[in-house]
Amino acid sequence: MGNKIARTTQASASEYYLHDLPSSYNLVLKEVLGRGRFLKSILCKHDEGLVLVKVYFKRGDFIDLREYEQRLVRIRDIFSNLDHPHVWPFQFWLETDKAAYMLRQYFFNNLQDRLSTRPFLSIVEKKWLAFQLLYAVKQSHEHGVCHGDIKCENVLVTSWNWIYLADFASFKPTYIPHDDPSDFSFFFDTGGRRRCYLAPERFYEHGAETQVAQDAPLKPSMDIFAVGCVIAELFLEGQPLFELSQLLAYRRGQCDPSQHLEKIADPGIREMILHMIQLDPESRNSANSYLQNYAGVLFPGYFSPFLHSFYSLLNPLNSDARVLLCQTYFLEILRHMMGNQASNEIGSGSG
Repeated sequence: MGNKIARTTQASASEYYLHDLPSSYNLVLKEVLGRGRFLKSILCKHDEGLVLVKVYFKRGDFIDLREYEQRLVRIRDIFSNLDHPHVWPFQFWLETDKAAYMLRQYFFNNLQDRLSTRPFLSIVEKKWLAFQLLYAVKQSHEHGVCHGDIKCENVLVTSWNWIYLADFASFKPTYIPHDDPSDFSFFFDTGGRRRCYLAPERFYEHGAETQVAQDAPLKPSMDIFAVGCVIAELFLEGQPLFELSQLLAYRRGQCDPSQHLEKIADPGIREMILHMIQLDPESRNSANSYLQNYAGVLFPGYFSPFLHSFYSLLNPLNSDARVLLCQTYFLEILRHMMGNQASNEIGSGSG
């Protein structure tokens, strides 16, 4: 679901039926980014810039997609009112008789790309990204939206290390069978990497009640499990915490991820991850609770409110305005420091 999965450039616009789209969209195929079984990802040129397009090919049987369109509309409308969002929903969608399309702005890097790009992330940069990911999930859950497929490919990273959580999977099943990997491969293993960050409770036994409720609402605790897995991969230098077989073994109590997490030097990070990936979903905390409980312990105190608020002001500005804002903040901090120093000197002199 992310920007870049498996690059293949030999494709034509007719292969994706772009000629069937209204001329007002004016999409020109630039590159194929992913050939997943459920959705295809293509990069297109548009008058306003590069656009990522997710393509769903209709497979003969009639499927009413209006319910899924309503979900996308709801998510977009909810997030459009956020101040300083860390979430990036699909912005446009349309349907033809052959395919359905979801469009959003293209981002050059996702978290998977960033982990393998020089200069490599420092520890404090990784903590900053983990902080923002939790903040994104907090924003989403506070407005009643669960993601459903959080993984490194769906965490978009700008050149300023500001992240956006994208590609909300409101159209994917909540529950899938544990003994049939084809559903996982079709809906969730878009890159063929077999990494699995779905919460264990999303796998059902044949004959279980959840089998008849695959489209049951997602729960925030399911996203929290996935966030723990992504943060683990972030601090494990791109190594996955679970592949599908390992997660199913963990679900049965036959796999101990704590041994793998010993590679992470910071005990606070290990503690938080283990708390997020508990088998009992009721034992996992909310994203906001993790931000509060680990403030000053795992996340430096200056992350919030100062640094996060400062970056929030920078993001919408152009380069010149950013320089001016940095200068203004620096001078304000300098005056504050000099004022404190003068007060201290006066206080020591009067004593």
